[in-house]
Amino acid sequence: SDLTGIEDFSALNTINCTSNQLTSLDISYNTFINYLNCNSNQISYLDVSNNTQLVILACGGNNLSSIDISNNNLLTSLDCWSNSISVLNIDNNPLLDALNCNDNSISNLSFLNNPNMINISCANNNISNIDLSHLSTLNTLWLNDNNLTNLNLNQNTSLTTLQCATNNLTNLDLRNGNNINFLNFNVTNNPNLNCISVDDAA
Repeated sequence: SDLTGIEDFSALNTINCTSNQLTSLDISYNTFINYLNCNSNQISYLDVSNNTQLVILACGGNNLSSIDISNNNLLTSLDCWSNSISVLNIDNNPLLDALNCNDNSISNLSFLNNPNMINISCANNNISNIDLSHLSTLNTLWLNDNNLTNLNLNQNTSLTTLQCATNNLTNLDLRNGNNINFLNFNVTNNPNLNCISVDDAA
């Protein structure tokens, strides 16, 4: 329940304290950390502004209302699922290739500065619009349980998994030249989706 004193381990580069009873975690003095997993605790505030070497951050299953990763421009993976986050800014994380922000309250999410994205999972949020047109390396996309009405994926030529069930889709464009390689596809429970544009209708 308490990791007070961890600040004295100044050379630490890996911390895994998942599934405990932590309500706080001070890592401001652990400036060499490149991997932090504090999933499944009760942390309500996490300051990673001094942890500029972070490559992997997993802080899902906590009580966070926000997470500021603007100083973590080496970050490649962010897991912040099942919190109470309403705003997530990843503009300063150009190396990010994996994001899991499922089960939050996010309404807007921009990937304009994240050209290397491979896996995006942001199910069960409040997203109504999302632009993924420049993400040619995107392989896996989970958008279930949002408020999307239109989704254009015709520039996502590496996509093999799409989960977009339970939205308000009226238009879905999948003409990306890669439909034949799809492994996982689910857009059920979109009652106003009458047509899906695909590579080969036959």
